[in-house]
Amino acid sequence: MDLKNFKSTYKSVDDLSEKANADDVRKKAEQYATKSDDELLKDIMKTAAQGKANGSLDEQQLKTFVQSVSPMLSEEQRARLQSVIDIINTI
Repeated sequence: MDLKNFKSTYKSVDDLSEKANADDVRKKAEQYATKSDDELLKDIMKTAAQGKANGSLDEQQLKTFVQSVSPMLSEEQRARLQSVIDIINTI
């Protein structure tokens, strides 16, 4: 699923929690589990660049995403997420 489809499918955090199912999350996690940090970052940056280019990703969406997932992350994970967001914001 690309960012444009994600945005049209999940219009809010509530939609995300209602529509996403455990199998989809598990499959996506398995897909990324074998990738290195560099591979993950490369995929994230590619997807973010495409989303910004086609208008399906903006700064407010990134802020909303960070606010929604941060409570589930450790301090280290939150710092890593913020560094990735900072990189995405430079695209």
